[in-house]
Amino acid sequence: MIFSVIVPTYNRLPSLKRALESLYIQDFSDFEIIVVNDGSKDGTAEYLVQAVREHSIRVVELSDLGIAAARNRGAEAAKGNILAFLDDDCSVYPTWLHDLEAALHRHRASLVFRLQC
Repeated sequence: MIFSVIVPTYNRLPSLKRALESLYIQDFSDFEIIVVNDGSKDGTAEYLVQAVREHSIRVVELSDLGIAAARNRGAEAAKGNILAFLDDDCSVYPTWLHDLEAALHRHRASLVFRLQC
């Protein structure tokens, strides 16, 4: 597996749904999605149960530890060679992971970037 896409979330179910939908339609198949639910109380946990069944995402549950802890726990759970972080209020275009892989190979470099959404 090449990518582990880590999506930390806390009480933003509508935007999380949009973020995940953008990942489900990627034109790249060698990746996993890890959602780190940091104690959401807005129905996120229930939604994620369904998402696990329908889309084979992985979920890490935390208890209100904050965004940094959520990102770190997601990274610890990752099986991919490359970590990609996506905030729950962002969505990506369908070629995001394909383009990222191409850039990494083309430049033989590590790539750090911030997605503006």
